[in-house]
Formats: sequence, C-alpha cells, structure tokens
Amino acid sequence: MPDTATQLAYSPAIAALIDAAPADDVGHGAPNEAARARLAALDDATMWPGRRVTDRELAQACRSALWLRHHFLNESHQISQDIATATGSFWHGIMHRREGDFGNAKYWFHRVGRHPVLGSLAATLRGQSTDADDAAVIERLTVGGSWDCDRFVDLCEATIRRRGNATALCLKLQDAEWRELFDYCYRAAVSP
Repeated sequence: MPDTATQLAYSPAIAALIDAAPADDVGHGAPNEAARARLAALDDATMWPGRRVTDRELAQACRSALWLRHHFLNESHQISQDIATATGSFWHGIMHRREGDFGNAKYWFHRVGRHPVLGSLAATLRGQSTDADDAAVIERLTVGGSWDCDRFVDLCEATIRRRGNATALCLKLQDAEWRELFDYCYRAAVSP
C-alpha cells in the first residue's frame, strides 16, 4: 500500500510508478512490462523536476530501485553493480536476495557496512507489529538497534524454500526496507 505522506515529496512520475508497482514478491516476481517504457525513459528532470541532482550515484540507485520494484531484476542489477558505494551494495544485495542467490546477497550486504538506513529501518519496524510472533521475528532482525541484513536473507531463503511460513511478514519487511532505502536515496540525490 502506498505511503502517501512520503510520496508527497516524490515527483508525480515517481509517485505514479510506485503506485503502479505490482504486488511485492519475496522471490523474482514477474516483470511489470506495462511500466518498462516509463522506467526506461526516466531522467533527472522527470524524477526531480526543478531540482539539481548533486549525487549521481544516489540518482542511479533510485533508478535501480524502481526497476527492482517492478520486478526487473536484470535491469536493476545492471545499474546497482556499477554503483561503488554502500548504497549501491545495499541495492545490489536486495536484488541478489530477490533472485535467490543468497550467498551473493550476503556478500553485498557485508559491503554495506554501517549504512544510516539500517538504524532508521530498525527503528521504524520495532514495535510496529501487533502479532506477537511477527514482533519476535522483527526483534531478532533488529539486533543492537540496526537492521540485520544477513538474518533477513536467512528468513527469506527459508520462506522461499518453504521451510518457513513467513511469506506475509517477509513481504511487509521487504516493502519497508525498499521504502526506507528509496526515500533515503531520493532525498539525498538532490541539493536541498
């Protein structure tokens, strides 16, 4: 479900793409071909009308994220693998987790280091669930006040391989992770 409070800061084109995203998938998902042309046509002026991009790598991270949101894993990967920053590694790790390459996902998450989104995501998620079982899982994933990417990879792997029944929780957490990281990238890509 779109977070309209956050989307008010997004350009109309970005808000529309987020609204049009297909249902999330813990795995690959089927690419949303209806969005391909709009994703391919994104440029700075469309993404940040009237603003100047000051961080090219974060702008590219936003593009990678949007391709990923619409289940275009290859296109997302082509962009994220060329972003040599912690944020690029974060998107790269998410993409590999989604494609089911869990060891590679962990490799990229280790390159993320102490990214500011890890703490803010943990803060967002802690205490958010009213279900006791979900709250216990979230507690294990937010060790020391920081989101634990490796533990989330393990949970998604178990869910995908049907060794767990946490699909709904994985989707909820993955959505929160995507939104938190995308929002960080989108806001920091342009000058204030």
